[in-house]
Amino acid sequence: MLCNWELHKDYQQKLLLNLILFYQTEKSRVVSLDKSISKLYLLDLDNLLPLIKHLYSYTGRPARNQQGIIRSLV
Repeated sequence: MLCNWELHKDYQQKLLLNLILFYQTEKSRVVSLDKSISKLYLLDLDNLLPLIKHLYSYTGRPARNQQGIIRSLV
């Protein structure tokens, strides 16, 4: 079962809030990872949902954080 799909705009807002907080303490690390962060910010997985939804069962334990798993490949 695939549920709790986070919209891309919500992910972007959460990412920006976390970056603001992290930038205050680890500025050099955020700057060094700027290209990777930009890729994750722009990677819109909303179009992927209709393609993979049928691959998940409609019963059983729901899959969680599928977008995070896919983003981890980037």
